[in-house]
Amino acid sequence: MSLQALVQTLVTVFPANPDLDLLVLSCTLSSGSTSRSLRGRTHSGQTRFPESPEELDVDELRGELEANPWTAEITVHRDGGWRFFAVRGDPRETIIGPTSFPETPATLPELPTEVRGQIADLWARGSGDYLAEDGAGVDKLSDLAAAIGQPVPPEIAEILRLSDGAEIRLEVEDWDRTLTAGWSLLSTGGIAAAHAEWADLAATGPFDGVAYTLGTPGATQPRLAHPGWIPFAHDHSGNHLAVDTVPGPTGVAGQVLEFGSDLDFGPFVHADSILDFLAGRRTTWPSDPGIDHRVQLEDGGTLTGEQFPGTAQSLRIFGRGEVEGAALVQAPSVRSLLIRGAARVDLNGLLERPLQELRLLDLEDIDLGPLAGHPTLRSVTLENVGRIRGADALEHLPALESVSLSGPVPDELVDALRTHPGLRRLALTDHDQPLEEITALINRILPEPLVTVERSGKTPHRPRDGITPS
Repeated sequence: MSLQALVQTLVTVFPANPDLDLLVLSCTLSSGSTSRSLRGRTHSGQTRFPESPEELDVDELRGELEANPWTAEITVHRDGGWRFFAVRGDPRETIIGPTSFPETPATLPELPTEVRGQIADLWARGSGDYLAEDGAGVDKLSDLAAAIGQPVPPEIAEILRLSDGAEIRLEVEDWDRTLTAGWSLLSTGGIAAAHAEWADLAATGPFDGVAYTLGTPGATQPRLAHPGWIPFAHDHSGNHLAVDTVPGPTGVAGQVLEFGSDLDFGPFVHADSILDFLAGRRTTWPSDPGIDHRVQLEDGGTLTGEQFPGTAQSLRIFGRGEVEGAALVQAPSVRSLLIRGAARVDLNGLLERPLQELRLLDLEDIDLGPLAGHPTLRSVTLENVGRIRGADALEHLPALESVSLSGPVPDELVDALRTHPGLRRLALTDHDQPLEEITALINRILPEPLVTVERSGKTPHRPRDGITPS
């Protein structure tokens, strides 16, 4: 179906919906797939979702465009005027660039002869539970070092010299009692592949969200994945054990942590070293890491520290009350904070908190000034906020990577985002805002404008008094 034919088909919707002034067909075109949605605007400005004509086929729009993926909108007015606007990619969620990781991997010392002997003895006693392979030689270890971009951690190299990968035998009945507590050891090639995959997921998403503490605070980098974590074992379900070469301020270089698809709250440190892990000197899981606490404020009420535990790492505050900075000071471990619908919000008190994510929704007014200089705040969401003051504070968030906006965006905020060197993701979530307006806003922030295609015209067919044009 050509662009003109799509417009003609959309015109047929008006007779059955006499209250509509215009229709907007939104669609995405990517390699091998398409999606579409139809919405209308009534005489009073309300949004409606009329039934979409069965013959509406957007696949033929590919002929109007040079390459995928694209996001497109066709806007048709009741008088027959129409406009087609398409932009390469999706400006509602723009990936500006990959996340950078400033941490320098630690150079781990060579293993003492005693430690090498202990690892070899443990392997000799437990290797019968595994399908052992020949040990990796110098060439394979050299190739692995090149693949991960740093020296192979000595304990991983020692394991690989004993067996270049080792799957647990299927006939083993109790995997938890094996030397690795049920984890299979990766080969040199498997380590390289897993490291490359996780490094990419960490840099481009979706594993770039909030990381909560599941053990000792500050033991690891506040990430869900990090290229400084070198995987050496897996559970066949998307999770890995890794040697940590970029520990947090309270961690130990070379510690063994678990991360992966099931650990969407953050990594967990099992032991200080592979030797400790194999010898059974492991950390137990915390019973309550303090994640996800909800507070419902009464109308006119004020948030107090008694309404949430001091161990809260995720705090969600709802209701038409007041949020005072003095209360936020009493959340020393908060990493994710959501405030929705509050009558007044004071963000003083957050500067010394280990906050990674701040979401402010449905507020009449907010002053972002107290956030300036926050060292760990990576993600900020401002949705349906009437007045934003102190927007230049975002320019002074050294860890800022992701911003999500909906509603009015003041020039001060645009300027702060345009000059921020670390911004990696920008989302505009107001789906009623025309694609052309969103693109114009994005182009004020990005160093290079997005590629667009535009067409406009007027169809000779106009809907009249319920008569469908032929």
